[in-house]
Parts: sequence; structure tokens; C-alpha cells
Amino acid sequence: MVYCKTCRHNTNYYRRNKEQRFNVKCCPHCDYETTGPKSALLAHIHSKHTPENERPFQCPCNICERGYAARANLQKHICKNHDTTMKVFNKNSFCYIINVNLPNTLSKEMFEFYIKHKGILTKDIGLNKKLSEEQFCYDICNNNITIQEFSKDCVLKKVNLA
Repeated sequence: MVYCKTCRHNTNYYRRNKEQRFNVKCCPHCDYETTGPKSALLAHIHSKHTPENERPFQCPCNICERGYAARANLQKHICKNHDTTMKVFNKNSFCYIINVNLPNTLSKEMFEFYIKHKGILTKDIGLNKKLSEEQFCYDICNNNITIQEFSKDCVLKKVNLA
């Protein structure tokens, strides 16, 4: 082992980085260091040092106004706090059903939220396949939302969300 003559600190870590040409990235706010990709440092900064209202993944609901550093955490929040469950099936036909459990006494703000986001858009929950507007038909009547989805092979799926 090689030690610094001044402080007796083990320098193997820095020697290995120099040999393998690792780039050590340091957080400007704390002592966090990583040799991983720049995204690892950005994730740290977003989760530890960024105010919640400025984080990259914001809840589209205007009631809770939560923000998250990771898309997965936003997905968990939406599913848990907004009574939303997501079912993905038949991946070959890219046919998605998004089930929104709407309560009987739905506030006007929350109802407008669900209408505006069409029962939570796939891009809001982070599904890889984005569906076009033609793939959805919406029938909003008496707080019941009916979603009809057309898959790639023109098979009609119908879901009542109540």
C-alpha cells in the first residue's frame, strides 16, 4: 500500500482511478463522490439538494404538488396516493389498460385532473410505448370513464373505470 507522506492517507483509491482513467465526480453541495456516470451525480443532487418543487418528475396533480428525483418514485406516488392502479398486458400488441379508481364523491379539481390526463397518460407514468390520440376513445359520463383501446391488430379492449 502507498500512503501519503503528509497525512498517512491510503492513496490506492486515487492510483487505481488514475490507472483506469476513472473520472471522479464530486457533489458541489456535500462530500459525495462517484466514479459512475454523470447521471449518478445528477440523481444524487436532485434527491438530496433540490427543493421538491424543482425536481424533474412532478406529480401532475395540482393538489399534492409533489416532486421526485426518479420516475419510479413518481409512479409509486401516483399509484398509492391517487388510487390509481396500472395493468399492462399483451405487450406484443402494445395495448395498455390504465385503471383509475374514482371515488363516488369526486372533487371537481380531481375530476378535471383525471379528464385532463385522460386517466393518467402513459407518458406520465413512464411507460416505454407512448400511445397516440387515435388509440384512445373517451366517454365521460356521471363520473364513469370508459376507455376503449385499439391494439396493433385492431382488437377492441374496453374498460370501465368507476
